[in-house]
Amino acid sequence: SVAKQNYRDELFERIIAYVESNIYEPLTIAEICQQFSMSRSSLQLLFKNTVNQSPKKYISNMKLEKSRQMLRENKYTVSEVSVKLGYSSIHYFSNAFTQKYHISPSEYAKRIY
Repeated sequence: SVAKQNYRDELFERIIAYVESNIYEPLTIAEICQQFSMSRSSLQLLFKNTVNQSPKKYISNMKLEKSRQMLRENKYTVSEVSVKLGYSSIHYFSNAFTQKYHISPSEYAKRIY
């Protein structure tokens, strides 16, 4: 129904706003579920139906997008960006970045300046 769809859209927007405001925290799926009183499977379904991605993948992409923005600002080193965005290691961050953008974060930072 339309009401159900509106509720889902609004819930999705609230979750994204929550993730954005906590982008510098090492957010877990469990925390998001707890924050919005949802089961893991409900969260998975919501993301699948709204953006056709898992919540983990979507949040990872948000963090990577934020990392590009931070690197463009040229205020932080690649290591600092990695730490600020809550990555467990610089290698994990670097691999994720390179996989998504086909360029390493350090190369990306160099190319901008």
